[in-house]
Amino acid sequence: MYERVRGGSWVVAIKPKFDYADQFRDGLAPVEISHRTSFINKTGKVVIKHSNKREFHYGSSCHRILIHTKDGAGYISTSGKLIVKPQYDYAEVYSDNRAVVGKNSLYGVIDEQGNIVVPISYKYIGTYGAGLCPYKEDDLFGYLDLRGKVAIKPQFVRASDFLGGFAKTLKPNRKTGGYINCSGVELFNFRKFDSIGVFSEGIAPVQIHGLWGYCDTEGTVVIEPSFIRALPFKSGLAPVQVDVNRYVYIDAYGRTTIEKEFSEARPFCEGVAAVRHMYKWGFINTLGNYVVEPQFIDVGECSENYAPAMWYHGVGYIEFF
Repeated sequence: MYERVRGGSWVVAIKPKFDYADQFRDGLAPVEISHRTSFINKTGKVVIKHSNKREFHYGSSCHRILIHTKDGAGYISTSGKLIVKPQYDYAEVYSDNRAVVGKNSLYGVIDEQGNIVVPISYKYIGTYGAGLCPYKEDDLFGYLDLRGKVAIKPQFVRASDFLGGFAKTLKPNRKTGGYINCSGVELFNFRKFDSIGVFSEGIAPVQIHGLWGYCDTEGTVVIEPSFIRALPFKSGLAPVQVDVNRYVYIDAYGRTTIEKEFSEARPFCEGVAAVRHMYKWGFINTLGNYVVEPQFIDVGECSENYAPAMWYHGVGYIEFF
């Protein structure tokens, strides 16, 4: 039943035998059976086996995988080679070839070889994005660059990680925050929005008076709020909720480009988007045509041409061509 039989532009690549499965990164994906996590390759073979001494993190980058042992947190390569010996009380996955680590409630940053680039002496350090990470000093937040040098001096009472090239910040004595760019210049203030999402492809979802639309990087509303929900743009398209259990896709001008209605829809990734019709999930392409007819209980995001897919009795992977 689960042989590699073609189904249009996709196949069942790894049969459903897992309790949980996540995206592929660097050719490996974390899977779980009976609460025990291992990493598999794209043939479904276990290449890094879970043991009682290791707990693998679900996310990885820079060809590094976070592990936890009785000696603390460390990192191994995707081949299982020890890169950074377990020694930290706290550790995060790599981003921008940097990872945040901590000891005794203080934090620093290491590079991909485990060398310390930011001393473990700060009360808070966030995740790198766009080559910058937020840090806290004397109750104010600023940003460090990849060398650990101050790129944006501490001046905020709140500061987020950089996502999509921008970060949310709040300055002292202000009621509302604003978006800054990588130079620390505030682009616009949030005062006219109820809520704002993350920028993607130059625009971000915004909520005004309970409805969602989109604004550009200057804070100008470019798609008027008229949606119950609005998700990020990918591949020039964004899924929006127009009614109860009714989603369509719009372009950057707010025009409905995929008029076929879905019960739920997610952003595009690698040219396909996960959509739900009634109670089943499938995938469409940017023309709105099904490349995988709705048939799964749930699906994950496509990554490296593979996507997790859930059947009634397990999770496996489908492969796109």
